[in-house]
Amino acid sequence: MRVTIKDIAKATGYSKTTVSFAFNDPGQISKEAREKVLAAAQELGYVPDPVARALSSRHHGTIGLLLPQPIPLALQNPYMVRLISGVGEVCNREGLSLTMLPPTRGSLLNSVKSAAVDGFITIGLQPDTDIVQVIKNRHIPFVTIDGESYDGIPCVSINDREAARLAMDHLLEYGHRQIAVVIMADDRLPDQEAYSGTGRERVAGYREALEARRINWDDTSIVKIHEQCSLEGGQHAGRELLDKHPNVTGVVTMSDILAIGIVHELIKGGK
Repeated sequence: MRVTIKDIAKATGYSKTTVSFAFNDPGQISKEAREKVLAAAQELGYVPDPVARALSSRHHGTIGLLLPQPIPLALQNPYMVRLISGVGEVCNREGLSLTMLPPTRGSLLNSVKSAAVDGFITIGLQPDTDIVQVIKNRHIPFVTIDGESYDGIPCVSINDREAARLAMDHLLEYGHRQIAVVIMADDRLPDQEAYSGTGRERVAGYREALEARRINWDDTSIVKIHEQCSLEGGQHAGRELLDKHPNVTGVVTMSDILAIGIVHELIKGGK
């Protein structure tokens, strides 16, 4: 039979509240009382119920990282691996655990609704998404990465427009004029012409670099390919370049994993 705090209270002569304080809020009781409770717990083989403990303390000791893709796909991306490693390093230092939260039943919204965490780290979320509203309704703090800063919500990002401009400018400086731009499909809005979030800023950077050399974004020499942010998406883009755009001499992509997939296919195709 499972040992409970009631059993420890009976063994020590303390109340259940005192026993609970010994595990969850030791500052509320004397050192002597805590030591006696812990000794009895060890002797009886008591293991705290993490769910009950979380309900009592209102803390889970866990940070939730919302992944935009299933875990196997996310871990193919070297950027995501390094991000998870960095977040994990800080969690380890602070005595917290890290929970990776991929889409549940195909939806990140389901993951957000059911996650038992003290805070969220989100990736690329826009301010008007249902996910953001649910997090706010749960009154759980969150930080977004590669998103947009709004309503005082902290955002960790780079200057996407400037970074994209530098990437395109690099190709142009080497004389490339037949260029493919591989854009993450999820950044494309339904009207098929506009982009959201980081996609919008990166496209703006690409256009600035082109226009500085009097090259129009809509010029036929600038090929736009939209693919899912995955190794397979990059491979598909690489095959499209080989089959449909053999004159392209330079490529810029919005993701490391897309670039890896493209390089893989181009090498396989003898380029």
